Amino acid sequence: MEPAVGEGPGALIADYGALREQTPSRERTRRLGDLLVRLLRASGIEAALRDQEPLVVVFRHDGQQFAMGVSWASEAGGQAADEFARAVRQAALAASVVLLSMSGFTGGRSIRWACRR
Repeated sequence: MEPAVGEGPGALIADYGALREQTPSRERTRRLGDLLVRLLRASGIEAALRDQEPLVVVFRHDGQQFAMGVSWASEAGGQAADEFARAVRQAALAASVVLLSMSGFTGGRSIRWACRR
């Protein structure tokens, strides 16, 4: 997939900067998901946004399916990483899970990953 005409890394970075200045909301997180899809597509990776709870960006790289859970911790109610991973895994059962939280996670516990192929 090709990036939008005139859209390069500078435009994506500027859009992210604008998102950081916005008031925390579900809409801001959805816009972050849109930005991630644009970034992946600009890199030649097929990607789509699933606007669900939790918000998930799905993409395929080298034949492997991935589901990226997207969150700003302040908007997710301070969800712990393992809870967030479980919710993303349920939303995309056949994919490997990637977590992205722009504000970190609570709980201070490590995440244990189980690889499924």
